[in-house]
Amino acid sequence: MNQRQAAKARTRQQIVEAAAAEFAEHGYDGTSFASVAAAMNRPKSAVGYHLFPSKLDLAVTVVGQQQARWAEMASAVQEPTGLAHLVTMLLSSCLDALRCPVAASAIRLSQELGESGQELPTTFSWSTYAQGHFAVARGLSVDDPEVARATDLVLASTFGVLRTRTGARSLEVTERQLRDLWAALFTGLGIADASAVVHRVAPVSVADPVDPALTG
Repeated sequence: MNQRQAAKARTRQQIVEAAAAEFAEHGYDGTSFASVAAAMNRPKSAVGYHLFPSKLDLAVTVVGQQQARWAEMASAVQEPTGLAHLVTMLLSSCLDALRCPVAASAIRLSQELGESGQELPTTFSWSTYAQGHFAVARGLSVDDPEVARATDLVLASTFGVLRTRTGARSLEVTERQLRDLWAALFTGLGIADASAVVHRVAPVSVADPVDPALTG
């Protein structure tokens, strides 16, 4: 790409990252172009409709970037299909969200926009992913109603911990709480060796999310 295109792509990514921090902190309804511009110390016109037609378009861009990253993260997990793979992915994504606003905001936006019926990108679906691995772990069909109920509980509980985390709680404490939560949940959901698996796995990491235009 030429210099002008590269500069536009960099500006667009800066807006995405600033917006992500706002979405993560204030949610979809509490964020506006004006608040994103203020966070960047720039006029509202600098982050407006010439790059993103609407706030929804901006939010969907944030989710889409992170979904691509989750897909990359899942492909980097070396654990076999089942509980170990699922917990590794949950742990990796949670630790990622604690340091990366794009990841944190994508989790919050996926919940808020999904509940409102808004169509979102489909590069990575937490529900589909978790149901597939939980079904293997329990030896059930992915269509078994118990699988959907269990994975909904696990995802809501997991991401609820992230939403309620305070700045005073260290990463180490949050990780320990998450592992204890998963050990209890999966044991209660009928996986006998859940605690050993949960406390054994290690997270994977991938590069920070980036607008595809920057790599074109």
